[in-house]
Amino acid sequence: MPLLNKIKTKPEPLPETLTILLYELGDFAKCLMRSQWKADSTGYTSEMKLALGDMYAQWQVICESLGFNPDEVKELGIEHFIERMEYVKEKGE
Repeated sequence: MPLLNKIKTKPEPLPETLTILLYELGDFAKCLMRSQWKADSTGYTSEMKLALGDMYAQWQVICESLGFNPDEVKELGIEHFIERMEYVKEKGE
């Protein structure tokens, strides 16, 4: 079921949705760095997981708002990632 069908209100406009996605990316990066510096990183690990989930939800909202099938977009991204890694391996970059 599309994510947009699960909410009762209209989602934020795309610029705001993208801003939220970027905010969550920043939160993830902050937690990742702090977890490297702290002996007990349990709280940061949990917050990183939540930030990843929030990014995934915002990404899905963006896909659906643009009329893209999130599963197709995900597969396209996976294929492209594999191609890039093969290129890097071949070129040694």
